[in-house]
Amino acid sequence: MLPLVRELVCGSDYELLEDGWRNSTNIPQVTNCGQHTDFSTIPTFFLVIFSPVVFYELYKSRHSHLRSFSPISLRIILCCLLVVDLTATVIYDFYLRFSESPIYNAIHLYGDLVQYAGFCLALVLTIACRNRGIITSGVITLYWLLVVVCGVPELRYYLTGFIYKEYEVDPCRSTLYIAAFAFSGLELFLCCFADTPSNGYIGKNSCPEYTASFLNQLTFEWFSGLAYLGNKKSLEKEDLWDLNERDKAENLIPSFMANLKPRVEGYRRLIKKIRKRQFQKTIHLSYSQSSRPTNLLC
Repeated sequence: MLPLVRELVCGSDYELLEDGWRNSTNIPQVTNCGQHTDFSTIPTFFLVIFSPVVFYELYKSRHSHLRSFSPISLRIILCCLLVVDLTATVIYDFYLRFSESPIYNAIHLYGDLVQYAGFCLALVLTIACRNRGIITSGVITLYWLLVVVCGVPELRYYLTGFIYKEYEVDPCRSTLYIAAFAFSGLELFLCCFADTPSNGYIGKNSCPEYTASFLNQLTFEWFSGLAYLGNKKSLEKEDLWDLNERDKAENLIPSFMANLKPRVEGYRRLIKKIRKRQFQKTIHLSYSQSSRPTNLLC
């Protein structure tokens, strides 16, 4: 799919890596086409495809909104700055287009519009997570990881042009992009920390599983404290965590019974049907045997 996008946007010059990269001993540069098609499209496509997962979490969440001094507040501010940065970049693209500037390239406009859509969607999801009390989101964290990783080739391109003067770079575009990359890196860094609900209370024996960040949940870092303690001494009742509300019997039994009763009733109806058929079959066999004529010996 991505090679097709490159061919449609870039025309005949749709190669991903620079010419002669197979015979080069240096790390190959990604072409201008690849930077603004593949590496701009992948994060946005990922967020669009997996955004229903976030919407489902928002729908199921019954938590209160997150605290204002949580990392998510800084993430919202940074995301707003990214939207402003990309807005300025898109306006600059249109300015170059309508002024018929020789440095205008439609590939840049395509990549900037795709990134702009991704940042706007990320901003909406982040604000929704704050209002619905979503402590951490793996989809949003992975999105910013993709933004940073996919942005490295273009960052390298601009830094090489600035430092080694191998080619001329547009100072306005490069400045806006470097600023956007820095904001994206900060977004990824802040996503490594979990947020705190406004009415959340974390006691001494509270289980940290559901208050840990996505990265800690992925690596089971939230369990390390109990594992270290168990390595030092035998665990006692006071050392164990309290059950989460969702894991307590008083919250699990109603849901369990609501799902169990229909199955039990269905099973009972099935047994009754089977017994009724067996009874009817027995009656039929008995009637057929009693009505069969018998041979009498004379």
